[in-house]
Amino acid sequence: MKGARLGKTSCSPLPPPTRFPKPISVTTSIPVLSPMDYMSKFMLPFKEKVVDVIGDGHCGFRTIAEFLGLTEDSHIMIRRHLIQEMKDHRNDYVGVYAGEDRYNYILNGLHRPPNSGGIALVDKWLRFRT
Repeated sequence: MKGARLGKTSCSPLPPPTRFPKPISVTTSIPVLSPMDYMSKFMLPFKEKVVDVIGDGHCGFRTIAEFLGLTEDSHIMIRRHLIQEMKDHRNDYVGVYAGEDRYNYILNGLHRPPNSGGIALVDKWLRFRT
């Protein structure tokens, strides 16, 4: 229609305004696991203390530093000493790890992660197989 004003037609393409439904509360239960839940069962009798450190990919080294009476910030020194220990006693560790492949895997895992930001994924945690 010529001269008709917008919004004045009875065949508007938009539905009439409606009220939004009230949001409903849904309770979700996310289990909170303690560090003991991640520890292998054979290790439980040997635990002395649980240390909560920053989970940034250096946490295993931070924990060792704490247990040695150092600060968490000493994790770089701990990492370097462990790498040097494995290199200085290569033959011993190749025997302990039952071969070159496993030794190299462990040694390479001691080096700094390429992306040191964020959190460490579970597959990077310092864990023992059960």
